[in-house]
Amino acid sequence: LVLTMTESIKKKVYEDFKEALNVFGLKEFVGEDGDVEAAHGGELVDYGELFRNIERLVNKLIDKLSTMQE
Repeated sequence: LVLTMTESIKKKVYEDFKEALNVFGLKEFVGEDGDVEAAHGGELVDYGELFRNIERLVNKLIDKLSTMQE
């Protein structure tokens, strides 16, 4: 399983590694649409929002992975 932050990175993985399998965007894998937008160059508040968003997505990921093992 490979999780990326954006669709463009996901595509790059498939381009660079022709035999890649199970590559997903993080949001895609947890059932949401879109990319995880970077805060690069933004204000401090933008980084805080990004942190909270990634934390929320990782918690959804943990829930999904734990149910897949059952």
